Amino acid sequence: MPDHTRAGHRHPLHDYRSRSIYMITIVGTGRSGPFARITHAGIPRSLWTPLGHCIADSMSEIMGLDKRLQILSSVIMPDHFHFVIFAREPLDRHIGYYISRIKGLATSRIRLTSGTPQLKVFEPDYHDRILRGRNQLSAMINYVNDNPRRYAIKRDNPGYFTKVRSLAIGPDRFEAFGNLFLLDDFDRMPVRIHRRWSSDELNHARNDWRLCAINGGTLVSPFIHPVEKEVMLEAVNSGARIILLTNEHFGERFKPSGRYFDLCASGRLLILRPTELPTTTYEARITRTEALALNDCAFRLCNSR
Repeated sequence: MPDHTRAGHRHPLHDYRSRSIYMITIVGTGRSGPFARITHAGIPRSLWTPLGHCIADSMSEIMGLDKRLQILSSVIMPDHFHFVIFAREPLDRHIGYYISRIKGLATSRIRLTSGTPQLKVFEPDYHDRILRGRNQLSAMINYVNDNPRRYAIKRDNPGYFTKVRSLAIGPDRFEAFGNLFLLDDFDRMPVRIHRRWSSDELNHARNDWRLCAINGGTLVSPFIHPVEKEVMLEAVNSGARIILLTNEHFGERFKPSGRYFDLCASGRLLILRPTELPTTTYEARITRTEALALNDCAFRLCNSR
């Protein structure tokens, strides 16, 4: 199952009839058979099964009913499908109306194709990600198009407990542990408290982090300040993913514990340690210089694409 916010949890502050761009994910129940097969040779590609053709034809037919809607990119995977949809003008109905029609038509066609009239094809509702910044569209489309490659990697390398001793990201090099695919997220936001902020500035920042979390984004920070820890806890509870910057060295038997272990198991955590930092196994001993270095790394990570 893809890593996204929970189905049915719409963004509370967004008008789903407005001119907007969304990445939609619809997940299958697994009872109908695969929608596609991912090729093994060369560059991984999605090859539709007859059920996948039912989905593709349904998307095309429903989108053709309203010229205000345009699909910018789509991919059909074995057990789910994504598409990026652009509402070019304000809509008369919630965008979910059109998505429900796609699901309904695809379900009817798949039931007919499979000869199973009562087949439950899709999980209830859908997942949505809202385009929040002008520079995110290409990353959103690349994310959709890159699904077959990521699927093949996950299939060949199962688990979210990947350990990498040396990972170059821009000018920085890290030890890494967790889900490396979080680095592909188009919506990453650094979490950093500034001492000189007024209460209004802090509330504004917390609201931005909260919206990123609700939208299924990834928060990036060492989460050292008590308020930053509160932000992380709230974000985790709302389904966000976390890239945690740390000064703790990854020993041979290193693995996260407690809440971090559960986040890793669900693919929602990546821990990064800049290799330039002195080796330590005690996060409590972090110096101000190290804390500033980690915050700077978080900023660079969120501005690299």
